[in-house]
Amino acid sequence: MSVEPFGWPTAETAGRNLEFRYDRTVDDEFLDLLCDGPLQSLSEYAREARYPVDLQFRRDIRTGIQRVQLYVGLQRVLAVYWRSGQLRLAGHSKYGRYQRFGFDSTWDEWMDADDYKDVADEVDDYLELVIPKTSSAAKEGAVQSAISSFQSRRGDPSLRRQVLDREFTPQFLDATVQERVMSEVSYDLLNLLPDAPVTMPRPSSFGQRLDVLAVRDGRLQAIEVKPKREASIVWAPLQVLVYARLVRRWLAEDAEAGRILARLAEQRRRLGLLDGDEFELEDLTTVTPVIAVQRGGRDSSYLDAMKEIVAYLAEKRVPEAPSLEVAEVSLSGRLRPLG
Repeated sequence: MSVEPFGWPTAETAGRNLEFRYDRTVDDEFLDLLCDGPLQSLSEYAREARYPVDLQFRRDIRTGIQRVQLYVGLQRVLAVYWRSGQLRLAGHSKYGRYQRFGFDSTWDEWMDADDYKDVADEVDDYLELVIPKTSSAAKEGAVQSAISSFQSRRGDPSLRRQVLDREFTPQFLDATVQERVMSEVSYDLLNLLPDAPVTMPRPSSFGQRLDVLAVRDGRLQAIEVKPKREASIVWAPLQVLVYARLVRRWLAEDAEAGRILARLAEQRRRLGLLDGDEFELEDLTTVTPVIAVQRGGRDSSYLDAMKEIVAYLAEKRVPEAPSLEVAEVSLSGRLRPLG
């Protein structure tokens, strides 16, 4: 396997390009700015702000352009892009356009990284306004943020979970490959839909954006988060199996998968966003599918229908059905089995 700073990776032993890759690591120089440079306040917001705030990495494999994104729930309030010593900023899709929130449109132009210190205080002033403004709308995303932070709690080893990323989304070689791979990981599940024992409208396809990628007990977890009392809960068992298959396929086909995950974990640890003395991923062949339903929906008819789908998958002997876990998640981020 050859790994370049950017450009599409090739699998040398197979003599072909990889079908897809997931890599959200960032350059060390960019990470230094976030750890103890002018961007360090972003990780402070993610660790300490009493709002559902989270910081995530993104990377374009083809161009090498990277970014960190500060989320409040599911809303991106700030993105900082990086390319070879330069930065540019993008604000909230709505409030980042309004002068009263303090986002300066000139920040969207590339600047030398050393010049960011001249605007750092103004960027923080913008965040002080936009984070409280957007937090009231955080529902499903509030729980995702809580899951990301709960892994740092000490105590019961059974609760230990290292969250590597939110919105795990692989980058495909091209649209044709994406369509084929997604069809291959979901075809049998879609064929089960006509005879499923519920009367809810059937989905026609499944996406490739997993809510949370985590590690527990040395194994990866694919976690799909669902708000309480919403119809999307019903088909979550099939949805999360598709995600788990996609992650497992990447692990099997990309010889660099283990290195990428370990590096991602180390970078998040440097920012104080991941706890533990060492990365605990020991098994690169197993991905446990987990549905995390927001606490407070136990009496939901949608939840009852979802449990019927779980039983249906087991009845149809879907290979991953025995490993499927269903949990409820609180706003603190605690997951516990849902009976």
